[in-house]
Amino acid sequence: MVGGEVWLDNITVDHIEGFSYTSLVPSSEIVYHKDQMITDWIVLGPFNKRVDEVEESANTHPIVFDKQEYDWSESFADARGCVLAGKICRYSSDQKFAYFSTKIQSKNEVQTEIQFSSLNNLLIWVNSKYVGAIEKQRHAWFDFFQDPDHAGNSLQIRLNKGTNRILVLVEGANYSGDGFYSYIIQ
Repeated sequence: MVGGEVWLDNITVDHIEGFSYTSLVPSSEIVYHKDQMITDWIVLGPFNKRVDEVEESANTHPIVFDKQEYDWSESFADARGCVLAGKICRYSSDQKFAYFSTKIQSKNEVQTEIQFSSLNNLLIWVNSKYVGAIEKQRHAWFDFFQDPDHAGNSLQIRLNKGTNRILVLVEGANYSGDGFYSYIIQ
């Protein structure tokens, strides 16, 4: 809620000579490029550990885990294009894992790159095949795919012709800091 009460925790204070990001544009006039990022995700969780059934499945069907039924639900990206994993991952318990899934269309079979900017460790699968890990960064930037000074981390992936499923496991539990930006070069 805009203007609502905010609690802060786990704050790190560093000595800086100046800001690393400068702009002549006031923050209220920054133009975000959410429409260029991957923002159409569904989410499953939270869990207290990784779930093989989710990682090995080509589908997004409900599962039963530790005697509890879980079903995929919509996940929304904020105005910057950040997928807010902190709405799912629990900071105050061991339920810090959440799965995010999206579908990417490709006109041809192609080798490409998927990029992420995140304060979380991420594990990535494409079409049920594990493709690698994205290490958390110190800063997550909304312009990571445009500004080389704010570059995220990337993985080479192969997209099949037609519909491709991207699965992301977020290891959360960063108070007020869970989430990721994603972009695919097509």
